[in-house]
Amino acid sequence: MHLPNAFWAYWSSPKSTTGFSPFSLLYGMEVMSPTEVMTPSLRVMQVQKKDEEKEVFTIERCEDLDGLDENREEAQKRSSRYRQKMMEAYGKMTKERV
Repeated sequence: MHLPNAFWAYWSSPKSTTGFSPFSLLYGMEVMSPTEVMTPSLRVMQVQKKDEEKEVFTIERCEDLDGLDENREEAQKRSSRYRQKMMEAYGKMTKERV
C-alpha cells in the first residue's frame, strides 16, 4: 500500500554517497512531484512554456543530457571516496587475528 510512496521518496532524494538523486542520475533532471504538477508553480509554468517552444526546449534538454555524464562521473567519484572512508573506518575498528 505504501510501497509506491517509498519508491518515490527513494528515487527523488539525493543520496549521501553520490550527492545526487537516482532519478537525476538516470534522467538528467530533477523529479517533479505530483503536487508540483497540479499546483501552478513557477517551475511548472516554465516547463509548459518550453513545451510551446519545442526547439528551445530540445536545445536545453540536450544541454541537460550533456551535463548528465559529468554528474554521473562526479557521483562515481563521490561514491568511491565514501566507500574508501567506510573501509578505513571499519579497518580502525577491527583487530587483526594472529
